[in-house]
Amino acid sequence: MGRLAPICVASRLDAGRVLDGDKPGAGKPRRSLQTSTMAHCRTYRALCVAALSTSAFVVAVFFVAAVAWPKWAEYWEIESLVRGLGAAEDAIPWITLRELVQRGEPAVRPVVRVLRGSDTDARCRAALVLGAMGPAAGSAVPALSAALADSSDQVRERVAYALGRIGPAAGSAVPTLRIALSDPVSVVRLNAAESLWGIDRHAHLLVPVLAELLGDADERLRLRSAYLLGRMGSDARPATAALAAALDDRWSQMGTQSAHTLVQIGRPALPSLTETVNTGSARARALAVYALGEIAEPTDRVLAVLRMAALDDDPWVRNAADRAISRMPHEPAVAGVR
Repeated sequence: MGRLAPICVASRLDAGRVLDGDKPGAGKPRRSLQTSTMAHCRTYRALCVAALSTSAFVVAVFFVAAVAWPKWAEYWEIESLVRGLGAAEDAIPWITLRELVQRGEPAVRPVVRVLRGSDTDARCRAALVLGAMGPAAGSAVPALSAALADSSDQVRERVAYALGRIGPAAGSAVPTLRIALSDPVSVVRLNAAESLWGIDRHAHLLVPVLAELLGDADERLRLRSAYLLGRMGSDARPATAALAAALDDRWSQMGTQSAHTLVQIGRPALPSLTETVNTGSARARALAVYALGEIAEPTDRVLAVLRMAALDDDPWVRNAADRAISRMPHEPAVAGVR
């Protein structure tokens, strides 16, 4: 019996190993339930971390795409519109220019690139677009200033106009615009004068240029020059003689505008107006009398001139004189204008 006991014990141990899944006699240590559970937890945690990392990457990609896509879409739309600036005159839709203007500041740099290009028509349209943008095109002022030296008259004309539309933000272009006042092309000189008046309002530099343009062959330039002089008011005093001569302009609208401008200049225009009443044509006399009535300065000389005009042979002059006298304030006459 003593010999059988160890054998029975060994048999029971082998049987237990078989039930646990081990081969009898293999001598493998049995893995505890705790060790197995921890291994599974580590594996599951690693999988979760990997999944979360992948999800975060995908979310980041979608977020960046959602933020960047509108900007990229706008960029390509602007580039497509800018390419249209170089199309033939009969092929470019004006809606393209309008859409570029509506884009505002994001479209400035692409349009400036066209302004620096070699296509003359495209440069003209680029300057037109930048001017229509107004102050939003302030970053284009250096490029526009450089374009005032362009070889094309049309480009210089549109660039000088565009700088005025940008306004005070184009202050750095003032020296270049002053050089443009001596440009050989009349419309460039006028556009430069208009732009300078809108930016720094130094009338003493502009009045001589505008007075000369009152005699230009282009009636539209004459009219614009007279209108700008009127905006300057009494600062346009040196141009009164040229404006009085323009009362007899062959284009009736120009004569009327010159009379309105002399009224805006006011008292400094009285000597030129009284001289015109004495020596001008019938139409010029009538407009001069009208201007005297609008200024309504009851000086001795003005009243004397108006009384003489009331006896004029031309009925238009007589009627204008009667209205002018009726507009004079009922005050004693002051010293005459010398």
